[in-house]
Amino acid sequence: MPEISESNKSLCPVVMMGAIGSGHGKTILVAGLARMFTKQGLRVQVFKVGPDFLDPMIHALATGRPTYNLDLFMCGVDECTRQLHYARRMNDLVLIESVLGLFDGTPCSADLAAALDVPVILTLSAKGLGQTCGALVKGMCTYRADIKITGFIANRVNTASHEKLIRSALPEDIPFIAAIPDDSTLHLPERHLGLLQPTEINGLDQQLDTIAEKFAHWGLQAVLTEHKPFQTISHSQSITHSQSIEHMDSTGKARYAGLNALEGITIAVARDQAFSFIYPANIDCLEQLGAQVVFFSPLADDAIPVCNGIWLPGGYPELHGETLGVAHNTQKTLRNAIAVNIPIIAECGGMLFLLDALSTKEGIVHRMAGLLPGQAKMHQRFQNIGMHTMPWPEGELRGHSFHHSSMDTAMRAIAHSTPRMEGKSGEPLYQYESVRCSYFHAYFPSNPSAIAAFFSS
Repeated sequence: MPEISESNKSLCPVVMMGAIGSGHGKTILVAGLARMFTKQGLRVQVFKVGPDFLDPMIHALATGRPTYNLDLFMCGVDECTRQLHYARRMNDLVLIESVLGLFDGTPCSADLAAALDVPVILTLSAKGLGQTCGALVKGMCTYRADIKITGFIANRVNTASHEKLIRSALPEDIPFIAAIPDDSTLHLPERHLGLLQPTEINGLDQQLDTIAEKFAHWGLQAVLTEHKPFQTISHSQSITHSQSIEHMDSTGKARYAGLNALEGITIAVARDQAFSFIYPANIDCLEQLGAQVVFFSPLADDAIPVCNGIWLPGGYPELHGETLGVAHNTQKTLRNAIAVNIPIIAECGGMLFLLDALSTKEGIVHRMAGLLPGQAKMHQRFQNIGMHTMPWPEGELRGHSFHHSSMDTAMRAIAHSTPRMEGKSGEPLYQYESVRCSYFHAYFPSNPSAIAAFFSS
């Protein structure tokens, strides 16, 4: 087991796993390393760069602990700094999975690594490549002077001679950490929005154990220790806080100053395979504002628990249309909640569930709850994707949208989001009776006071 000395315990090692693009094995690499070190007795915290729900579910299974998101736009540098600093104080190792290619996007993963002074280990799929791997690695290492690439892992390496070709072409100052074979256990199934959820992948927990054993056999543990890419670095930035953060609780989560409006309020949150796009930070935010959070499952036709507010997050209602269409207890108690003006947030899939109907790509029409006027239709391609700023009446929130459906509704928008990327469309925001709904997925910590104001109204 790599030794974590008491002197380092106050600020544990951290590294970001970066790649030249999507599809190079970052997620399974991080999950495998997280499981390997966890099985060795280390307390591992994983972060995912960007607005992602699915990859963090895999990492949460690997560590047995929630995976949080880091994003300079959605979270802000203060929130990212706070999360990383306290994770490093509370854990033995912090792993960060980058998003897309290391330099893709504005802001990109490299921007986050530079802002938080985090070293990067680079990985790429070497399938069909030889010495060109060296050119790619050299280019990535020299592209920006403020990024510290401290090692390289070659993925999908076929043979020993293939590995030798790659090693021979690498820059001398970049340690070759490991060569990972093209192994069938390293592949995870996907669908239109990304990886399948862990609960949908049979035997995933055992698969992660197998991957961890193979990683140890392939030398990732010993070579990582030898080259010390998990070096403890001095955090160059002071730990600044947004004005709303007062102090931390015993788990390192933020408490918000002067925002006790949700004390004594219960928020019921839909959570199952159809409604699983939930940032752990959103749950933390509600709880730190004083709310009691309870969960229910529309797929199980649960009645809504006694509550003062409801959150219907996104997910995959289109995969469970028949079941949701006959979830009469859930629908009835939602209707009752709206009748007594209980505030409800319905995001993306949660909004689709409340519509009159939802059509699949194959043209199958599923009856939904009928609590919002309109119908939605699934499409083969994304209808919108990207980061957004949404002007709620209570204040501005940041978040993102990614959806394959379009909606036809008589509801009139009360606002539209502003997309971060030029050429993208804003998302409408609707208020229908007590329901606040949109395709927009809000990151609650971006404006806790707005969330508190909505649920306490």
